[in-house]
Amino acid sequence: MKSYLNALRPHFLAVIMFSVVINALVMASPLYMLQLYDRVLSSRSVETLISLTAITTFLLLTMAALDLLRSKLLVRAGTVLHQRIADRLFDTVLKRTSSHPREPSREAQKDLYDLRQFISGTGLVALIDAPWVIIFLGAIFAMHSLLGMVALVGAVGLFALAMLAEFSTRDKIESSRKATQHAERCMSQSVNNADTLRVMGMVPDMSKIWRAGQDVAVSYQDTVSERLGSLASVSKAMRLLLQMAMLGTGAWLAAKQEITPGFMIAASIIMGRALAPVEQALGAWRGFSAARRGYQRLNMLFTVVPEADILMELPVPAAKLVVKGLFGGAPGSSVPILKNINLRLGPGTILGIVGPSASGKSTLARLLVGVWPAASGDVRLDGIDLGSLDGGSLGAHIGYLPQEVDLLEGTVKDNISRFSNALSDPTVKAAKLAGIHDMVLNFPNGYDTIIGPKGVVLSGGQKQRIGLARAFFGDPVLIVMDEPDSHLDDDSTRALVRALDTLKKEGRVIVVTTHRSTMMPVIDSVLALRDGQIEVVGPTKEVLLKLRGGAPPKPQINTASAEPVMVSQ
Repeated sequence: MKSYLNALRPHFLAVIMFSVVINALVMASPLYMLQLYDRVLSSRSVETLISLTAITTFLLLTMAALDLLRSKLLVRAGTVLHQRIADRLFDTVLKRTSSHPREPSREAQKDLYDLRQFISGTGLVALIDAPWVIIFLGAIFAMHSLLGMVALVGAVGLFALAMLAEFSTRDKIESSRKATQHAERCMSQSVNNADTLRVMGMVPDMSKIWRAGQDVAVSYQDTVSERLGSLASVSKAMRLLLQMAMLGTGAWLAAKQEITPGFMIAASIIMGRALAPVEQALGAWRGFSAARRGYQRLNMLFTVVPEADILMELPVPAAKLVVKGLFGGAPGSSVPILKNINLRLGPGTILGIVGPSASGKSTLARLLVGVWPAASGDVRLDGIDLGSLDGGSLGAHIGYLPQEVDLLEGTVKDNISRFSNALSDPTVKAAKLAGIHDMVLNFPNGYDTIIGPKGVVLSGGQKQRIGLARAFFGDPVLIVMDEPDSHLDDDSTRALVRALDTLKKEGRVIVVTTHRSTMMPVIDSVLALRDGQIEVVGPTKEVLLKLRGGAPPKPQINTASAEPVMVSQ
């Protein structure tokens, strides 16, 4: 984050220069009052009054113009910060959330918003103007030490209120944030499972859980608002008392002829300007606290997920998949689900992964495409470590169908083409390969039909078939599918088998997890998992016979590397 803020240095330097001139021009008003009381009234010179008024008006208008430019510069700085971070932030949040789902990385968008709002708003202006408090207090002390002491006591008192606002609300704000997160998670989960909750009568109980989280969050927010409101009221009263004290002290000193009435008025105006940044800081303290926490969380996020290096564009990888010593499991868990998986697949090979529930089939599918990071070992496609590269250019050569397909809000074409703005031909090609071209044409607007919350609602089978087309899009060399036939009817399953046969003839590497035997005719080799380990692997007929209790010949094993030899067709 420091490097991103350093990029804003020209903006900040310009703002500081403007602030110097602005705060210097602030003295025009008290000097005008000083000359008005001590020179114009005593001399009764109309010419002097007109000249002073014209000069002061020009200076104040200049100050207003510079203040406007300063505000625009800060807004521009916030925009530049957003532009520099936004692209990396999206990618970083996805990476961190996939590997550490329990961390609140999803708040990064709000953290960036809070930081940008602080930079673009009055909070940063208050910090930049803060050093001028000392200069203004020095000017008041130069007028008279007693006036300076009154102003100093006021500044210290307001600063103490700002510190009290920070320390009395910090814990409450953090607690409110956590309670709000809990309530939001409860609401999100309930929305995703709304039908189940209603059918099974779970809505009242989930509503109580959500309401409890909301009540806690609101309670903390009310406490923070009450405390800040009380401190703001005290600050306002203190400000009025200080003005009265300054005028009263000035009048007493003027009565004793230690200062002139002009000094009394000028000192009151200067004190108001000196205390303004302190009051602004008190009003903007919540924004400052949010920006500081956002900066810290973003800095930590970017530290644990370094920016990806710009890599040379690689050619289309060959369809050769090698897995060596693969151990892995769910992100954040120290216990591996899969243990010592070794594979070697060549072009035109379809590997079927079978096994009982919780044997690690879905985990292996996720590890093969890099959805989950491996604990140890590696997965290489044509020698390229899938775990060490971003999904950008390499992802175009990989097709993946998760067990639960979630489509994104957009058109059918967008979802099939992976939102790449591709031409229609490759999109239609993928749809025909998945056997959904006719189905899509029957939608209200064909491939331009909007799907998602604001569009057509699809069935589970329709989602899965569109997900299949998305996996096939772009002629990927590696295709991994997790239970691709789970929501398909017999006709759709036969279409899938035909598609796999076509892809096999084109020389793709395909890995399929399945519970059904309907896909076995097109599968070349089968890997059976049990308790996260390879139970048996080899040609389909031999493995199925062994799993049914037969005694087929043993699959070929390279004893030197403990890797099953999968012969490509």
